[in-house]
Amino acid sequence: MMENDKLLSMLGMARKAGKTALGADDILSQINKRKCCFVLISEDLSENSKKKIVNACEYNKIEYINTTYSKEKMGKAVGLIEVSAAGFTEKGFAQAAKKLIDR
Repeated sequence: MMENDKLLSMLGMARKAGKTALGADDILSQINKRKCCFVLISEDLSENSKKKIVNACEYNKIEYINTTYSKEKMGKAVGLIEVSAAGFTEKGFAQAAKKLIDR
């Protein structure tokens, strides 16, 4: 299993635990409520939506990463058709995901 697959598995576990924000609108809402800890952005998210999420993350000092995952691949990890972006809303999951990326 590749490290990227482990990151998607971590996202799936966080979803099952109810510790995610999914989609651009939900993520922006959770960022503004200061409930998002770490954000994953799909490679095929529209530039306008990507800019909104990145600006909100930078303004609120929330870490994010532009992934190489498609919306479909991220969606499959959480049991949905497509997910344009996903945020971890619990610090433990966020820290574990960051460790997988830093490897």
